[in-house]
Amino acid sequence: MSCFLLIHGNRHGKWAWDKVVGLLENRGHEAYAIDLSGHGDDPTPRERINLQTYRNAVIQYVEEHNFNNLILVGHSAGGMVLAAVAKALCDRLSGMVFIAALVPEQGESQMDYVSLDQRDAYLKMAQNRSDYSIPISYEQARERYFDEFSDTEAHLFFSKLTPEPFGAMTSKVEDDELFKLQIPMLYILCRNDQALPIETCRACARKLKATIIELWSGHDVMLSHPEELVKILETF
Repeated sequence: MSCFLLIHGNRHGKWAWDKVVGLLENRGHEAYAIDLSGHGDDPTPRERINLQTYRNAVIQYVEEHNFNNLILVGHSAGGMVLAAVAKALCDRLSGMVFIAALVPEQGESQMDYVSLDQRDAYLKMAQNRSDYSIPISYEQARERYFDEFSDTEAHLFFSKLTPEPFGAMTSKVEDDELFKLQIPMLYILCRNDQALPIETCRACARKLKATIIELWSGHDVMLSHPEELVKILETF
């Protein structure tokens, strides 16, 4: 049986993995999810957060639980976190799974994956907020994340989202250790993704030289197709 640690993306929290954790545990695996700093129930002030903050939180969690032979799973911007922790956790990992995820190279941040106009808009938005973060409207979240759900479900999920710390979005990955790891890697591509362009995801998967599996799902596949996702994770 395998041990999984599940890392969420922007604005989400460990709640997004509840179905997946339950299904994996029912099949005899160990499965854990965490709230990254400033998300879910984590109280860290958002204006103090950057990618290094996320990195430190994940490393601390892994070391406290003394995980070894760990499969690290990152969704969306969680791919940035996987890249950030690769060097520190390389000896504890048996595999990595990227789900509709960014795969940054050394010196890249999330801002390298958005247009110049969007970068300017994000900066202005963050500067106008006391916690230096990027919120999202229900309409935007419905389109990007929750397009496969009823309005009732979408509103429930939306109520759990948190603004994204802008410092985490502008922080750069400090090394290229991710691409030196000698462990199996899997990229799960969501064919109906409304948050990340499909070609961006394909390009990210090619960087890894990973096995690629495609699912006909939206961006938040862990919410919309948890059973299919777990079947893939089990075979990895």
